[in-house]
Amino acid sequence: GTASSRLALVAAQMDALTESELHEATAGLGNWHKVEDRLQYLVNKDEGLSCLQDLHIALKQDQPEHGCPVNLKLGDWKVLPNHLVPLFTSYREDPDISSLVLKVMVQLTTYAHLTAGEQLKHIEHLQDYKESFAKQDVFIILMGLLVESMEEEDAGPERKAVFEGVLALLRNLVSVPDPGPGDAGYTPLRRNLQLQYIRHFHDEGVLDFFLLFAEAVAADQNTDQAWALVDILYHCCTQVDPEEVNRSRRDKRSEEHTS
Repeated sequence: GTASSRLALVAAQMDALTESELHEATAGLGNWHKVEDRLQYLVNKDEGLSCLQDLHIALKQDQPEHGCPVNLKLGDWKVLPNHLVPLFTSYREDPDISSLVLKVMVQLTTYAHLTAGEQLKHIEHLQDYKESFAKQDVFIILMGLLVESMEEEDAGPERKAVFEGVLALLRNLVSVPDPGPGDAGYTPLRRNLQLQYIRHFHDEGVLDFFLLFAEAVAADQNTDQAWALVDILYHCCTQVDPEEVNRSRRDKRSEEHTS
């Protein structure tokens, strides 16, 4: 559409019209509504898909040499934590919505090399994104998508794309280092996000899945998937103190015995 064409031609300095159209695209991603005393995240499917497609196109054309203005603007607006994650969790059973949301989330969480000032803002956004996914219910959904894709022997290209999207998303998130005081995006709660991720990996069977997946990758000789898996395991191993992990497990066991 016209909006998609204009968004695809974003320059380093985003003009008012482009920013307005970008804002319209995010406004169509749905919102929380109270339905029979329960909060539900609802979206008009046709409008939501159109807006997601606009964002996907805009981010595809959003180059680091131009300062990634679309990526940074969406980060400033907190579109991923406020709209994309709840949209993904609420509509996980809808393959049209979930697959497109996944594509946009992978784009937003992918690290970009920018100039100093833009880089700090980008890293702050990445910390927002990592914290947004540090929840058990989100990991359960991601794990479900991985298992479903692996179990289907004759999985079509769409199912394979979802599998690779989830793998890329996990790779992007665990590649974001936990910040210390003075680092971009630092809050006290973010000091040990990597440990939270590893706990979720363990509790939801992701680590066991990775073992089976590694065997399949070795048999298929899929280089891209192999490197994605190695990246995930590398960042888990290098950013966590093994003594701290063992200590937390001992503390948990002692609490269980006490109770």
